[in-house]
Amino acid sequence: MRPVRHASIDSPKLTRIAVIVAIGCLLMGAATWLAGVDLDRDDRPRPKVMSKPVDPLRIELERCAGLGTTALEDPACRNAWTETRRRFFSPARPKLGDTTDASALHASEEPA
Repeated sequence: MRPVRHASIDSPKLTRIAVIVAIGCLLMGAATWLAGVDLDRDDRPRPKVMSKPVDPLRIELERCAGLGTTALEDPACRNAWTETRRRFFSPARPKLGDTTDASALHASEEPA
């Protein structure tokens, strides 16, 4: 039986493979480094954005939600829920922060 001979890698092939692996590692390192750098970073101060008006009803509803079952006996929570139902079911919905009564708006209109 003949001994099995393994293909030998000569020195130039081994050098070429080592160079390709080293270049690949360098490219991967550079890509990783560039991925961590924010090239679009803007250090200029940004303009302030106008915030939406705060709806006091929403704040009251959040407070009532935090109360749990004790909110059932709280008169302020009952009033907030009544106002929420009125806003939801009213045909002319007032805009956020508008505290005017929708029925008062219709009452001021003259019949045509």
